[in-house]
Amino acid sequence: MGVESVREASVTASLEAPQSEESDELYIELQPPESPSTFERLDDYPFSTQDVIRGHYRYESSPRIGSSEIGEGEFQLRTESGLAILRTESDRPRPKKIFEAIDQVINSDSDISREFVPNQEQAWDFVERADSLLEVKVITPSGRVESANQLDVDWEELRDRYHIELAQMEFDHEDGISVRYNDDTLKIEPDNPEAREYVIQNFEIVMTD
Repeated sequence: MGVESVREASVTASLEAPQSEESDELYIELQPPESPSTFERLDDYPFSTQDVIRGHYRYESSPRIGSSEIGEGEFQLRTESGLAILRTESDRPRPKKIFEAIDQVINSDSDISREFVPNQEQAWDFVERADSLLEVKVITPSGRVESANQLDVDWEELRDRYHIELAQMEFDHEDGISVRYNDDTLKIEPDNPEAREYVIQNFEIVMTD
């Protein structure tokens, strides 16, 4: 199962023809922009004119000390919602390093942020878009991580006072989609383009308003 890591980005037309496609650490291959799939159930999706620019990367760090880190995977830049999404098969190299390398290689007036920190209202809105919740772990006001169903509080108090640490949920699309969500990462199963696109569009609806 791949991991989708998310950042905010300003994506401009110049990205379609980057000044460079490689550096000492990174080589990228960009595909022509394409329109994303549409889903009948997502009639509140606001990005009707969005293009998605997809690419493949090969990364090899060049540290002064120690061995290099090597990785390859896919990324996409979504022009209207302003999200950059990196798909990796492991957490090494760290997504932060790869995002920074992509940002430098693009070398245009597009820009990828270093972090993505959704506010908790957005995070809870995303969780509520799921058709079923299997598990929600929250950080209590005292700093402990607890399962939400073990707390004697109602849903509105959870939303108002508790930070989501992790949520495992399901969407009823096609044969069902399982999602594990934590701040700036999504693990999506089944591992196919339509399932990922459906979840990403749900994510965009609440995270970019």
